[in-house]
Amino acid sequence: MSEEEKMPEDGNPSDAGEAAGEGNPTDEGKTDEGNPTDGGNPTDEGKTTDGGNPTDEGKTTDGGKTPEECSCTSEKVMQFLQKMAKESGTEDLTDPALAEFLSKSDGLKHVRDQFYFPKCGTLPEADRSLCDPESDSIYLCGNSLGLMPKATERIMHEQLDKWAKMGVFGHTKGELPWAHCDEHALEGVAHLVGAKPEEVALCNGLTVNIHVLLAAFYKPTETRHKILLETKAFPSDHYAIESQIRLHGRTVEESMVCLPPREGEVCLRKEDILSYIEEHGEEIAIIFLPGVQYYTGQLFDIHAITTAGKQKVRHDRVLSSRSLTFALSGIL
Repeated sequence: MSEEEKMPEDGNPSDAGEAAGEGNPTDEGKTDEGNPTDGGNPTDEGKTTDGGNPTDEGKTTDGGKTPEECSCTSEKVMQFLQKMAKESGTEDLTDPALAEFLSKSDGLKHVRDQFYFPKCGTLPEADRSLCDPESDSIYLCGNSLGLMPKATERIMHEQLDKWAKMGVFGHTKGELPWAHCDEHALEGVAHLVGAKPEEVALCNGLTVNIHVLLAAFYKPTETRHKILLETKAFPSDHYAIESQIRLHGRTVEESMVCLPPREGEVCLRKEDILSYIEEHGEEIAIIFLPGVQYYTGQLFDIHAITTAGKQKVRHDRVLSSRSLTFALSGIL
């Protein structure tokens, strides 16, 4: 586990060694479509109950388009699985034959061959009595560290060979000059995030980039110094914000606001976020919420939260930032 994933001990992010099943969203606090029961999601014909989002025919009051709602409900998932089970010749959704049928029917199954899967026998905590040591493991930790692409091994060997043969000239000469290697990935990344190549930069690591952002935009005053984030934020976010607050001579206790979900719920309700911004907007210097909460998988309404921040305070006095580290891979 990397340093960025270690949790603080102050009760905000949870223990790094917590079981995978703990802290995941339950059915509480969700609608039948799996979205938080925030009262602000469309109820009928594109209308919402909060009055600040879509008003009619899928249009917002500010002339923008309504963000598409997730239509993949638990009922639809079950209907799909039952349909596929019937096609595979079984009615038991736990039948291994169904899993094999789904794998063979997957239109992206060929992509699997582009990655190395750890063998069960090489995993330190695998029970050898329950699996074939030579079989591929079922890897569900891509949100922490993805599988190694097979192409990586070849590319690294090529660059090490270039280093051996060219030395310092490898920075600017030969295939994939190191000094400009990030530019080779700009077009692909821009396509993924829906931006132009000139609008995208590939640099540093997550924590360093957060520090760069906060160093430029966090300008606390006596009355406006709070940074708003969610409880159990990704540790890199949490630690960087703590450091920046202390760097400016303030205390974490007075300037760091970790907004928790309601008692008995695991996801933040949108109306609770908007309510806090409305009530305490004059104290907030930065709204720092993720696109996707890494611990629960909750998808935040970026448009509504950003709009609320702009409406409550002067645009040039508050920064509404988004850490989209998990949104890029989690939503795509």
